[in-house]
Parts: sequence; structure tokens; C-alpha cells
Amino acid sequence: MPATLPHECLDMEWYGVDKKGNIAVFCSAGTGFLPGFVCEDAERADKLIDYFYAAEKITDSMLLFCRTESAQQAARNCSDKGLYYYDADNGTGNGSCVLREYYTKQSSPQKPLNYCQLPKHIREILRQNFMEIEDFSLKDTLYPL
Repeated sequence: MPATLPHECLDMEWYGVDKKGNIAVFCSAGTGFLPGFVCEDAERADKLIDYFYAAEKITDSMLLFCRTESAQQAARNCSDKGLYYYDADNGTGNGSCVLREYYTKQSSPQKPLNYCQLPKHIREILRQNFMEIEDFSLKDTLYPL
């Protein structure tokens, strides 16, 4: 597993895998901090984005914060695909973006997608994205270190 150093990039969507094999998508919301494995290979990151955008709904989602309709829809779209959804905007800005050095969970899938359920070529890409997190379902706030 590569070292994960914080980096800043502009509005990046990236994916992580916890120790149980659950998958989460993280939205940097403009200038959120990123682990080193995300910045190592932009092509790898783009392939994951393409795959998960095209993925079908497999479950229902549980929204954790009431925010704008577009933010709710983004969270629901990801969690309906079995992904935990975290955002660097913690939703406290009353309509304006409040960015933090941490990510706040915005939604959870009722039935999480597991790494083992993914096609081999996607598992190969995601194998670099394992994080030192035991279980996304138990973490409402994450620092990407």
C-alpha cells in the first residue's frame, strides 16, 4: 500500500476502500485534501469515475444531511450504487460551500457494494486505494491521511 500524503487539487472525485472492502467516493469540493494515491495517476482516477458513473442502482441510500437538492441528488446517486459518499463541504454554510481538511459522510448505502463484487479490471485499479479505515459505516468524518 503506497504512502498517503495530503495534496490539494481542484474539485476531484476519488474512491477509497476500507479494510472490510466497502467502497466510498470522496468529493474534494474545490480544494479538499487528497491522499497521495489519488494524485499518482490521473488516468487511473478517470477510469474509476467512468466506471462508477455508468454503474446501475443496486440499493437505496440513506441521506445524513439535508442540503440543497443538487447535493442530495449527488449523494443519492452514489449511495444508490452501493457507495458511501463523503464531501469536503460539510454542509454548514447555508447554501455556500464550507470546505474542510476532512470529509463528512453525506449518505450511506443500505446495502454496501464490496470490493470483491467488482470486475477484475476495476479491482486492479482500486487495489491502490485501500485506506487505513476499518469500516466506512462507522466513520462520519475522515481525514485523508
